[in-house]
Amino acid sequence: MTAWSTKEVRTNYNKIVFKARELMSMVDEYVKNGIPNGWKTCIINEAAIDRNTSAISETFTFSSICKLPFYEADFGWGKPLWVSLAQRGKKNVFALIGTSDGKGIQVMVALSEEDMAKFEQDPAILAYASSSN
Repeated sequence: MTAWSTKEVRTNYNKIVFKARELMSMVDEYVKNGIPNGWKTCIINEAAIDRNTSAISETFTFSSICKLPFYEADFGWGKPLWVSLAQRGKKNVFALIGTSDGKGIQVMVALSEEDMAKFEQDPAILAYASSSN
């Protein structure tokens, strides 16, 4: 999923989380209707349009690979204990990955240092998540 936001507007993570949930619900319906292997891929472009101008200044990318069987792969060393994604140099990325026990979801978040500091202190996020570096 890709959603657009303007830099002029103060980042409101609650709205981002709400929009992400809404979009994931739409994607779930799409997936149920024939996308193989649980892939949840959807690109939604929403231009933030001011009354006088239109501007696209930031992109937030949301991706879920929760249903892919990464923890079932065995290359001769046994099944992996932990799976991660390589996202070097990326910004404004939220990647959802299932946990090895299948009972939870890891969210890999890549934001600017300033936005990450705010995100990590957001009470709505802290109510549901723990941070690990």
